[in-house]
Amino acid sequence: ENNTIEYFHIFTNTSKLGYSHYKVFLRTVNLNETLEKEFVSFINQNQNIIWFVSTRGNYDYIISILAKDTSEFNQVYNKIIEKFSENILQRKVCIVEKAKIYSRGYLLDKPSKEYKYGSNDELLKLNKEDFKILKLLSLNARIPLIEIAKKLNVSSDKIIYRVKNLVKKGFITGFGTKL
Repeated sequence: ENNTIEYFHIFTNTSKLGYSHYKVFLRTVNLNETLEKEFVSFINQNQNIIWFVSTRGNYDYIISILAKDTSEFNQVYNKIIEKFSENILQRKVCIVEKAKIYSRGYLLDKPSKEYKYGSNDELLKLNKEDFKILKLLSLNARIPLIEIAKKLNVSSDKIIYRVKNLVKKGFITGFGTKL
């Protein structure tokens, strides 16, 4: 009601689909307000970029990029560097092999939950229905499974089975809120 929660989302382990997670750390120079807006817009338009934040300290921005391989990563990375080369003073790249994210349990005076991503586990093959379910959950992770079933014109039992299976196989690792 007071817009504290922006949306509800799912945590996924994209390495199960063969994606690698790259972090790009940038220190910028001479980014006036117009250039900064152009930079932010450029970053936000790329579908491989899953997280982008401005920071204080050694770097001004951190960008998380998902890519199937280093060639795909280099395409995304090089577009950024080429377009804003005059404004990038320092840069660092690392690949995330395994990582953890924590829930905001402290908001409810509960212990935080740990969500892992990245692994060397076997790859999953998702079918079209799985992708449709995931798309709906990514838009609103609190959507009732019965509503998903209606939208996809299948039984709710089928949706329950598929979601539980995605959790069991480690692709959906949890649910959270964007504050």
